[in-house]
Amino acid sequence: MFQPSAEACDQQLQRVLQLAAQQHAGGNGAAQLKSCLETGKAPAVPVSELTPWSVTYQQELMRLLAWGEHEAVDYPVA
Repeated sequence: MFQPSAEACDQQLQRVLQLAAQQHAGGNGAAQLKSCLETGKAPAVPVSELTPWSVTYQQELMRLLAWGEHEAVDYPVA
């Protein structure tokens, strides 16, 4: 399986974050999350609603770091 270079991964992740930021720019999740972090109180809504871009980012990161079957090292050896 082909794995892109670290620079290519960084560029792709930046593009993903920029697109996600544009899609979710209208929300006030960042302000709510900052307030929660400053006060130490739990948010009234799930954190996934405050950071909707995080799921997209995580999925893209895992896709970019995908390993081929032959690269797995945590399987039993016969």
